[in-house]
Amino acid sequence: MENNYFQETFKPEVSEPAVFVGDSGDEEKLFTVEFADSGVTAEVQPGFTILQTARNAGVRIPAACESGICGTCRTMCKSGKVDMQHNGGILDDEIEEGYILACCSRPLSDVEVEA
Repeated sequence: MENNYFQETFKPEVSEPAVFVGDSGDEEKLFTVEFADSGVTAEVQPGFTILQTARNAGVRIPAACESGICGTCRTMCKSGKVDMQHNGGILDDEIEEGYILACCSRPLSDVEVEA
């Protein structure tokens, strides 16, 4: 009976933390996220997404799947750069307009978002 059993496990890929190592190789700079609508600025912990940073700072961004599929956490990125590893929850046109999915976006610089 055990020969007929098959199991698969799927896990989302985890990107590298948003940490900049300076020229000396020993300085680390953590990025900040400014939540423009809330007037809150927060430091991004290593490996954290914008959604995780928002929650730690007490800023509410609606979210459902938290894996870049549903698009519920879509928000406008007003400035800065992010590494967004989504799973189809956002259209190319929306990305060109400046939208990101907070659940799967890790800052590559200081960032300002509408939230």
